Amino acid sequence: MRSKKYDWKWIPFLLALALITITVFNIFQMKNILLKNAQITGQEITQRLALEEMKRIYPFHQLLDYLEIELRKENRPQNIKEWLSFYLQPVDNNPTLSQMNIYAFINGKFITTADDWNIDSSHNIYSRRWYQQALSEKGKTVFSDRYIDSITKKPVVTLSKKIMGTEDVVAIDLYFNNVSASLSFRNLPQDTNYFLCDAKGNILYGVLSEKHSQTEVDKYISSVFEKITQDETLSAYSYVYGFKQEKQAVYYSQMENGWYSIVTIPYNVLLAESNQIWFPFFALMLAFIFALSFYIIMRRRDQKRLRLYNSTLAVLGNSYYALYQIDLNTQTYEMLKGSDYARSKLPPKGDYTLFLKIFSETIEREAFEEFRQSFSIENMLLLTQKRVRDFGGDFKRLFNNSYHWIHIQMLYDESLYSGKVVLCFRDITESKKEELERIKLLQTSLDSVNRMAESKSRFFANMSHDMRTPLNAIIGLSNLALKRTDDIEKTTDSLSKIRSSASELLDLINDILEISKIEQGKLEIAYLPFDLKKNLTELCDIFQLQAQSQNKRFQFDFDCADCAVVGDWRRIRQVLNNILSNAFKYSDSNAEILFSVKEFSDPESKYPKYRFVVQDNGFGMSNDFLKKIFIPFEREYRFAAGEVSGTGLGMPITKDLVCQMDGQIDIQSTLGKGTTVTITFPLQLADLEDIPTHPDSSPSLLSHIQHCRILLVEDNAINMEIATELLTMHHFSVQQAWNGKEAVSLFSQSEPGYFDLILMDMQMPVMNGCDAARAIRALKRPDAQKIPIIAVTANAFSEDISQTQQAGMNAHISKPIDFSVLEKTIHQYLAE
Repeated sequence: MRSKKYDWKWIPFLLALALITITVFNIFQMKNILLKNAQITGQEITQRLALEEMKRIYPFHQLLDYLEIELRKENRPQNIKEWLSFYLQPVDNNPTLSQMNIYAFINGKFITTADDWNIDSSHNIYSRRWYQQALSEKGKTVFSDRYIDSITKKPVVTLSKKIMGTEDVVAIDLYFNNVSASLSFRNLPQDTNYFLCDAKGNILYGVLSEKHSQTEVDKYISSVFEKITQDETLSAYSYVYGFKQEKQAVYYSQMENGWYSIVTIPYNVLLAESNQIWFPFFALMLAFIFALSFYIIMRRRDQKRLRLYNSTLAVLGNSYYALYQIDLNTQTYEMLKGSDYARSKLPPKGDYTLFLKIFSETIEREAFEEFRQSFSIENMLLLTQKRVRDFGGDFKRLFNNSYHWIHIQMLYDESLYSGKVVLCFRDITESKKEELERIKLLQTSLDSVNRMAESKSRFFANMSHDMRTPLNAIIGLSNLALKRTDDIEKTTDSLSKIRSSASELLDLINDILEISKIEQGKLEIAYLPFDLKKNLTELCDIFQLQAQSQNKRFQFDFDCADCAVVGDWRRIRQVLNNILSNAFKYSDSNAEILFSVKEFSDPESKYPKYRFVVQDNGFGMSNDFLKKIFIPFEREYRFAAGEVSGTGLGMPITKDLVCQMDGQIDIQSTLGKGTTVTITFPLQLADLEDIPTHPDSSPSLLSHIQHCRILLVEDNAINMEIATELLTMHHFSVQQAWNGKEAVSLFSQSEPGYFDLILMDMQMPVMNGCDAARAIRALKRPDAQKIPIIAVTANAFSEDISQTQQAGMNAHISKPIDFSVLEKTIHQYLAE
C-alpha cells in the first residue's frame, strides 16, 4: 500500500495564517471590550446630562404651573399683561438660553409680555399646535417641538398648559442659543459632540469640538437622529459618519418630556489603545506575508487560467451543441464538442481547411461564401488584433433533411491563450421563429397605428368642419340679429337658431368628452329602479313628433310583463336615442321606423332579458363599413354627405355602454334596403314602490323664495352678466365677486346670515373656487359651515365633482348653465 504524500511547503503558510488569525481575533476582542465599556460610559454621560437639562428646564415648568393656578377665573388679576411681566426671569445665568417670553390666550384674546409683537387678525391662535396640544392634554404641561416663530422669526420651544375650567392657555417661549463651537463641556472625552434635541430631532442647542456651519450641523444631527430612530437600542458597534466622514459612536438618553440628550465620540478616541497595537503587528507580518504571497500567486496563476478555461468550456458546453478551438497561428482546429454529423466526418483535431470543407456540405449555399469569408483565418486574425471579443451571426444549417437556424459566435480572450479563438454553434430555430413573429406583429401594430393616425387625422379634419358649421351659424346669426334689432320677429328667429346651433355644438363636445371617458376607463354606470314602459313611452313621444314633422311613420310595440326594473336608464336612453336618431337621420321621407321591446328569459342569466329592436327601410350600410362601425372616428360617406352630420363617435360610445351594462348589440344592414339594430340587456326586477317620483319643475318653483341674497363668484364678464340677469329676473339680490379671494373677503366682512347662498366658479385668478370654499368653511362664524356653496363651472368630469365635494361645496352644476337645473338646486337649499 502506497503512503500518502503530503505537500509540506504549505505548512509555513498555514502556521502564519493561524498566527495572524489568533492575533487579529485578540485585537478585535479587545476592540469589542473597549466599545462595550464605552457604551456603558456613554449612556451614563447622556443620562447625567439629561438630568442636568431637566434641572435647567424645571424652573420654567414650575413657573408655568404657578401661572396656571393664578390665571384661573377665581384668581385672575386685573392687568394680566403687567402681572405676567413681573414673572419674566433673566436668562443671563443660563448659557443655553438667549431669551424667554410669557403669554396667554384668554377669552379669545392674545396677551403677551413682548412689546414688539404685533398680532393682527390673520394670526390664528386656534390653529397653533401648542394651543391644540395644551387643550388635548387637559392640564398637563406640554413641550412643543422646535419651530420658527411666525412673529419673531426665531427658533423657539413653547411650554404650554391649559388653564383649568376654561379653554384658555398660558405658555412660555424659550429661545435657545445657536450651536456653540470649541467649548469645553464637563470634561467630556476629546472631540466629543453634545446635542440637546426635541422629540423630532431638531437641535435646541449643542456643544461641538470644532466649528461648523449651521447647515453642516443640521445635516450631521439628521443622520444621528435617523440612526437613533431606526435602532432604538443602539448596540456597542453602532456608528455614524462625522463631519470628516470618520466613524463616531452614538449614545443618547430620552428625557421625560420627550427630548433627547445625545453624545457622539469618534471611534479613534475610543479605540486609541487598540490602534497602537496594529502598527507593529502589521510591520512584523508584512514581510513574511509578502514572501509567501508572491510564491503562492505565481504558482496559482497558471492554475487559475486553467480553471477559467475549463469553466468557460463547461458553461459554453451547456449552451452550445458544438464548440471548436481554432489556433490562428497553426491554422488548425480542435473539436471540444461536436454534433453527430461533425464527429462522423471530422477527426478531433485537424487542418482548418478540412473544417471549412465539411461545413460547406451543411450550410445553405447562399450563406456559405459569406460564412467562409467572415470566419477565414485572415479575418479572425484581424478581429483579434482589433480585440473584437464577440463576433458572429445567424445562418441556416441542414439537420436531418430540414434546415434549422444556427447562431455562430467567435469568442476571444487574450487572458486564456494568445492566438486562439473558440467557435460556438447554437440552435436558435425556436427563438428565431419568435423573433420573426415579433417582427411581423410589430409591423402589424405599426400598420394599425398608422391606420389609427390616419383615421384620427380624418376625424380632426371632419371635427373641424363639424364644429365650424354651428359656430359659423352662431356668429353669422349673431351679426344678423345685431343689424336688425328693430325687427323683433327676425331677431327672435335668429336667437332661436343660435340656441339650436349652440345645442348642436354642445352635443358635439359632449360626444368628445364621452369617448375620452371611455378611453380612460372612467365611464360610470348607476343602477337605480325605474319604470321601463313609462320611460320608453316618454322617449317615443319625442320621436313620434319628429316622425310627423319629417313625414315618416314611427311605430312602437311594447311586449313586457315586468315594467319595474333596476338599471341605468340614463345610459339606456342614451343608447336608444342614438339608434333611433340614426334611423331617422339616415332615411328619406315616407320611411318607416319600427321600434319593439320584448321581455324573454335566458337560462344562463339570473335576470330576465329585454330585447330592443330598431328597424328601418332607410339607406342601409355597406358590408365594409359594418366591419368598422364600432371603431372611433369612422363614418359612412356613401350617402347623405353634406346633409347629415356626425363625428363617428356615436356607435363606439353605444357599443361601450352596451358592454358596460352586460348587454349585446347586433347590426344587420343592406345598402338601399335599411338597417336592423338589436340590443339585449339583462335587467334586475324591482318593485314599483321603490321607483322614486320626480315632480315636474315649473317657473313657480322659486316664486315663494323672497329677499334672498346670493354671492355670485365668476371671473368671466359675460358669464357674470348672464348669471346676474337670470338671478335678478327671479327677484334675487346678487352681489358680485370676481375671484375667490374677493369672495372670501366679502363673506367674512358681512354680518352672519347676510348671504343665503354662494354660486362659485372653480378656475379663477388670485384664488380658485375650491380654495375659496375651504377658506369660507374654515372661518370662525356661525354661518360658515351652514351656507350652501354651489359650484358652477365648465369642469364637468367626475374628478372635478369630487374636488368640489372635498372642498366643502354642497352641489355641482356644469356650464353652460341649464337654468332649470340651477332652479331645482337653489330651491333644494333655500326652500323652507
